[in-house]
Amino acid sequence: MTISGRLGPHQDPATRPPMPAHQPSGARFQKSESVVFLLDDDSKFVNALSALLQANGFATRVFTSVDDFLREHDLDCPGCLVLDVCMPEVTGLDLQLELAASGVMRPIVFVTAHYDQRLWNRAMTAGAVAVLPKPVRSGELLSAIQEALRKDAVERGR
Repeated sequence: MTISGRLGPHQDPATRPPMPAHQPSGARFQKSESVVFLLDDDSKFVNALSALLQANGFATRVFTSVDDFLREHDLDCPGCLVLDVCMPEVTGLDLQLELAASGVMRPIVFVTAHYDQRLWNRAMTAGAVAVLPKPVRSGELLSAIQEALRKDAVERGR
């Protein structure tokens, strides 16, 4: 089944109402306005990541399966996706491509225990903000998430 076949009617970019126009603002983006969606099949890792991000002022939503993410992900909610590369249902790279093909332009930060240059090239060419090796260094992760949230704010016209 394709990603668009798994999206709920309010999540499918083709059928959802247009997003309201945002007034451009000179103000710095507020972390609290955005959500960091976390998707990793390792529940201990994703919960630890969530705790780290919350301790640093970020709102998070945790998912341990692609299907749960697609079912509950709110496209209208500003934010970014921190995504594991190796998952049992769909690889993170495949999900990235399918989301983009469905018109979902959520900025993605990849985390992976299987880091290599070929993977980095594929992810970055497809639009990833960063590809970080596990174990993830908190400073690098926080910087990548801030960049992804800035990218999302620009794409939404805020």
